[in-house]
Amino acid sequence: MTRDYFDTASDISPNHSPSYPSCGVLNKDTVIIGNGPAALFLSFLLHGNIPYYDPITHGPHPDPVLHRKLLGTSGCLYEFLQSPEDVSYLTEHFPASQLPYSTQAQRINVLLDTLLRPNADLEIDECKPRIRWVKDDTKRVDHLVIGAAPQAGGQWSENPIATSLDISTLSYADMLSLPGYTFFDHYRKLYGEDMPVFTRPTRRDVSTYYAQYPKETGMLSSTGLCGYVYQVERTGDLEFIVKVLHSSKGAGQLQTLVPYTLRCKHVVLASGIFTRLLSPPPHLLQIPEYVASKTDNSNCNAPVLVVGSGFTAADTLLSAHSNQQIIHVYKWDHTGSSPLKGCHSSAYPEYAMIYRKMKLAGFSSATINPIVSEQPLYEGFPNAEVISVTPHPGIPDLFEVTFKLPECSTPVIRQVGHLAYFVGRRGDLSYLSQQIQAELGISHTAGCISGDTLRARVAADAEVTKGIFAIGSLAGDSLVKFGFGSGTYAAGRILYDISRMSAIDGVSVSEVHQVRDCKSDDITDISLSLPSLASSSRSGASGITDGGLKFSSAMEGWSERNRKMSTCSTLPFASDLSFSSAY
Repeated sequence: MTRDYFDTASDISPNHSPSYPSCGVLNKDTVIIGNGPAALFLSFLLHGNIPYYDPITHGPHPDPVLHRKLLGTSGCLYEFLQSPEDVSYLTEHFPASQLPYSTQAQRINVLLDTLLRPNADLEIDECKPRIRWVKDDTKRVDHLVIGAAPQAGGQWSENPIATSLDISTLSYADMLSLPGYTFFDHYRKLYGEDMPVFTRPTRRDVSTYYAQYPKETGMLSSTGLCGYVYQVERTGDLEFIVKVLHSSKGAGQLQTLVPYTLRCKHVVLASGIFTRLLSPPPHLLQIPEYVASKTDNSNCNAPVLVVGSGFTAADTLLSAHSNQQIIHVYKWDHTGSSPLKGCHSSAYPEYAMIYRKMKLAGFSSATINPIVSEQPLYEGFPNAEVISVTPHPGIPDLFEVTFKLPECSTPVIRQVGHLAYFVGRRGDLSYLSQQIQAELGISHTAGCISGDTLRARVAADAEVTKGIFAIGSLAGDSLVKFGFGSGTYAAGRILYDISRMSAIDGVSVSEVHQVRDCKSDDITDISLSLPSLASSSRSGASGITDGGLKFSSAMEGWSERNRKMSTCSTLPFASDLSFSSAY
């Protein structure tokens, strides 16, 4: 069955939630570890939402070279992304393009971003998607999304640092949107009006958006699990065992952890690189942690020691009470190298204000109290070293901290009551078996993963080792808008593997459910394989003329291929060009 887009009511009841065995093994084709935006996007794809290049609804893509390349096949993006060579072919001209393509993000992520939001960096109010989503229930994949966060959204829902939820995000709302139920849809539902262009939503609104997303897109049966993956083992070429502690509430609403096991063919790593805050050194651990959004901090009138030069430290300053005294220690050099440096005062006035404070303190670092005359509640100590921390001899819950300043020979002593230590975060892949860690080359760093750990592997192939994919920030790009390319590639490859295994096993379409022992109808017929775009003919349609496609003679050879495509919808190429808007 193929239909335009999705029907939430027919896909799933809003109150439906997955059931898990108290013992034994649950069989799934794919397990996605992590429930942040990248994981939600991949789940959307695996629910049978097939992406097609759409040059009709809003016209061809503004990059004419990319447009011509994408016209060379049926339009299904899975066909374009069958191999790393395909990605290279489609994006090789990006550095020379007139469009401002990112040179820092992974090419495959830049590709999907420009198809979803063409030229958005220059014309955010004019960019329209060049992707059409077609709902094809025969291309659903039985999968499960497992995240430690209590609801969909990953860290967006956890708010682990407990800063104010009313702080605006760095990204504009359209950069945080997922297909099927966009942030614009969510805003309209919340406030009953259209969202203004260039809106930076609050973290609270983003959290509710991602939490609502599975329900609005009919994905609750695959994403409604809160659990902790503690072990992933390879038992075969495409066979894995995933062990999970499922968090549930028992009698008296006490939280309990129930263990269970999953057996699957594919594992997708989407647990991110921001799950663990780097710990303070031992001598600072005795100072109580400061939680900026709470008003019940003991000794709340005592100064807070904030350590860090990035956005998390800045959010702590912004979340603090207006009468809260702040002592800020941060790295600084003559170039003013802080992530906040790029925040223009018109777009990000709050962060520009924090950066100005840090900059003034950096210029006056030879003084003991750098900018007290301008900001009496803020003291900035750039490049200061904490020499010692001792409990105050006369006041409980107060500590005397001794600082050594680079340009001052006399140590400085300040009294503090709380500590906010934010110097970086890391991911954690220690749940992978030693064998898989060795395959990924991370045996000695699995408990401390950064954006660079798997970046080179993902650049070569998002299938970082046989049957295992890395998406989201684990792929090396931390922005939500750059989390879609690796997910699209993973979905296409997963469908290809299912197709290949079905052909080898000689399993008929009607037997797929019984053979795979799936509890839902998440997976049905997928057959035959796709040739690589890079190795096939690169000639095709010449362009758009009078609202229709003008085919060259080379396109005649595509008709048989289109009938055999496995991972794409079997819609006729030329007869269904009255594309509806994606969203």
